[in-house]
Amino acid sequence: MVNIMVEHEANEKTVEVDRQGRMVLPSRLRERLGLKKGGRVSIRLENSSKVIIERRTSEKIEERV
Repeated sequence: MVNIMVEHEANEKTVEVDRQGRMVLPSRLRERLGLKKGGRVSIRLENSSKVIIERRTSEKIEERV
């Protein structure tokens, strides 16, 4: 898997999507989100072109339902 990252500014990176549709969230962004191995994020599409990634709490889904 090859990922190309271009830094636009401190909060923005461009990454390449691989053949399986995966992309890597750059380490600086993971650090700023406080994400560690096993961490969870919520991903949503906004205005048909903007992807929002937010850190989720460690609360289990079963506890929220």
